[in-house]
Amino acid sequence: YIPAVCAALRLYTDADTPDGLSLLDNWGLIHVLFHHSPVVVAMHNGWALAPGESLAGLEPEPMFRKLWLRNPEPIFDLLVNAKARPVSVWALQMLRRHFPERLSRLTLDELLAWVVSPNAVLNELALEVLETRGGLESFSVEQWLALVDGARAELLDRICGMVARNVKPEQVAFADAVKLAMQRPVPLARLGFTFLKGKKPQSPDEVTALFGLRNAEAEPLRAEMVRWATQVLSSLPAFDPLWALEFLDSRFEEVREIGWEWLQTEVRARDSVVVWQRLLESPYDNIRLRLIAMLEDRAQERGGLAAFSPERVRFLWATVLLNVSRGSRAKPFVVRQIIDRLTANPDEAGDLLPIVAVALRSVRGPEFRAGLAGIAGFVAVSYTHLRAHETK
Repeated sequence: YIPAVCAALRLYTDADTPDGLSLLDNWGLIHVLFHHSPVVVAMHNGWALAPGESLAGLEPEPMFRKLWLRNPEPIFDLLVNAKARPVSVWALQMLRRHFPERLSRLTLDELLAWVVSPNAVLNELALEVLETRGGLESFSVEQWLALVDGARAELLDRICGMVARNVKPEQVAFADAVKLAMQRPVPLARLGFTFLKGKKPQSPDEVTALFGLRNAEAEPLRAEMVRWATQVLSSLPAFDPLWALEFLDSRFEEVREIGWEWLQTEVRARDSVVVWQRLLESPYDNIRLRLIAMLEDRAQERGGLAAFSPERVRFLWATVLLNVSRGSRAKPFVVRQIIDRLTANPDEAGDLLPIVAVALRSVRGPEFRAGLAGIAGFVAVSYTHLRAHETK
C-alpha cells in the first residue's frame, strides 16, 4: 500500500490544490492523508468541514495509520519530492510528530540545497534548522555566497542575517564583498557593504573593484556606499586625483552629486589641472553648469583660466550657452568670462565672437547690456590698437 500510494501522491501538483475548496474536492488526497481527522467528514458526494472546524486545524490522520508509522523514509521522500504543498506540509508534520530523529539527521549539504529549492516547505525547514542548530561557522564563504546567490528574494533577509552573524568580514575577499554590495536586492547589497566597511583596497585591482560601487543596483544604499568609497580612497597613500572622475562620470545623478562634493573637499583632486581638463568634456549638465561657476572663481586667481587650453574652455562655454531652453543661471557668468577673455586675448576673436552672439541672444536685462558694453569696449580697444599700428 505505502509504495503505491506514495507514487500517487507524488503526481499531485499545486495546480490541483490552489485553495482550500479545491483541496476538499480532491477526494482521494483527503482520504489518504486525513481520513481519520475530526476536522473533515465524509459525505455521500465528497468531503466537507465538520461543524465549527476550519482547514487551519487540519492535521495528519492518514488512512492505514499503522502502516505509515513503520518506516519514516517514504514520508521523508514525500517531503523532499512532492510537488503539491499540502503533501509536503503533511509529510513534515508527520515527521515532526512521529519521527523527529529523522529530521535531526539532516546534513549541512542537504540544508544548503533545500534553501535554494523551489519547494517553499523545504526552504522554511532548512532555515529553521540552520538558525537553531548552531555550528554555522564551519560554512565556507563560498557556501554562503552560493546560498545567497541562489535563494528566493523573500528569503534573503533571513539568510543575510545568518551570514552576518556567522561570517567575519576578514573571511570575505574584497572582490566578493564588492560583488555582493553591487547586487540589486537590498539585503544582499547591505550584507556586502557590511563586509566592506572593515576593509581597504590593498591593490590596484581592488581599487578598480571599488569604483564598481558607482553602478551599485540597490538604489537605497548606492549613495551611502559611494560616499564611504570616497572616504576610503582619500585615505590611501597612493591617492590619484583622477579617481574623482570615476564618480563624476557616473550615469547616476546622486553619484555625480557625491563626486562633486568630494571634488570640493579633496584638495588633491580639486587642484589637479588634468581633472579640470577632463571635466570640461563632461556630458552631464549638472557638472558643466557648476564648472562655469567654479571657473568664475578660478578666474579671479592668478592665472586661473590660463591653466586650461583655450579650445577646452571655449567648448565648455559653447555647450552651456547653446542649451538656451534650460534658462541656466550660469549664463551671465559665461558672458562675463567670454568678454574678459576676449579683451585679454583679442587674437581669439574669431572663435569667441560667435559664442558671444549666442550669449547675447540668450540673456536679458543687465547681463545683455553688460555684454554689449563689453563688445563695444573690445571694439574700441581694437580700433585704438589698429590706429596706433597704422601710425607706426
